[in-house]
Amino acid sequence: MVFFTLEIIYTSILFSSVYILKKLIKDFEKERLYTKLQISGLSLAGKLIIGVVILQIVAEFFTVIIFDNRLEIGLSIENDLGSPWLVISIGLFLIYLSKIFKNSASLLKENELTI
Repeated sequence: MVFFTLEIIYTSILFSSVYILKKLIKDFEKERLYTKLQISGLSLAGKLIIGVVILQIVAEFFTVIIFDNRLEIGLSIENDLGSPWLVISIGLFLIYLSKIFKNSASLLKENELTI
């Protein structure tokens, strides 16, 4: 039952981040850049993606401790697209991109005021 609940939480968070990214793409298609929706949406999607990965890692850790009665800590680098490190880096990229958009928006506003 706990696993099912966690999977529902993971899936709903991932669907939320995909929905936010979908809204961002539609906003980009309108050829408007550096809007508050884009800045906050990129940041929120990145944070949600990172949050769900960290939640999965913690849940797997406690699952092994509770059900297997063993403690195992390791660090591995995987070469597939499902690697948590890759997903975390995508989330960090989205957060960084939101900061770039925020800086660009302030520069654009400053440029419009000087003309």
